[in-house]
Amino acid sequence: MTVAQRFMRYLIGFVIGLAIVALMFPKYNWLAWTPQQRIMRDIREFTIQIGPEATCSMDCTQVTAEHLQNARLEGKVDFGRSQVHTEPKVYLLEYGHVSYHLALSDSTFTVRSVARENQTCNCP
Repeated sequence: MTVAQRFMRYLIGFVIGLAIVALMFPKYNWLAWTPQQRIMRDIREFTIQIGPEATCSMDCTQVTAEHLQNARLEGKVDFGRSQVHTEPKVYLLEYGHVSYHLALSDSTFTVRSVARENQTCNCP
């Protein structure tokens, strides 16, 4: 038996094993370990407070608390524009055309500011 034949048999067995495991655990979240999933789980589970600057931003951009709740459920974190190496860590949560700056301290997220694409506000 050549090396190529052994490798093909190994791959066939490996694929069959993956299929069996996937069938045994159909509802398992296989990507729960990724940073995006972990932070989104924290955003959903931790309490959230709206800071005074964010209140002004939300009024100016006409963003409701309901939109914030939808963002917590369906939004995505932009790690490229987040500040994860500072204290407190600030994550940029995007949903639709609205961006939320969320500061994480202990087990609480505080909304620092809200911005809508192509709209500026004069909030402090």
